[in-house]
Amino acid sequence: MVYTLDVPDAFYYCYSPDPSNANGKDTIMEAMAEQIVTVCATLDENPGVRYKSKPLDNASKLAQLVEKKLENYYKIDEKSLIKGKTHSQLIIIDRGFDPVSTVVHELTFQAMAYDLLPIENDTYKQV
Repeated sequence: MVYTLDVPDAFYYCYSPDPSNANGKDTIMEAMAEQIVTVCATLDENPGVRYKSKPLDNASKLAQLVEKKLENYYKIDEKSLIKGKTHSQLIIIDRGFDPVSTVVHELTFQAMAYDLLPIENDTYKQV
């Protein structure tokens, strides 16, 4: 399953060189982590969180927040059973991990059809 977050300001706050945006970045990261944990909780999953570890990397920071929030969510008082990790894996990567794929090709069926078939004036003629 692939899940995307609808946080339009995330790019600005996460990559802005302006140091005054640090609080906004932390707030955005917290909100995204909460959304991811909500999806996991809704699916009743406690996934293993995987990420490429680089210091001060946004993906690493988000992954660590998600991991901490998942632990807190699934932590029940000591007398109760604690839900263990499931077999699912949550992979959090930054677009910097593979920057080329975003410019290689538009990822839609229509773009693929235009590239592979002889379509002229929005019409395909089968011979």
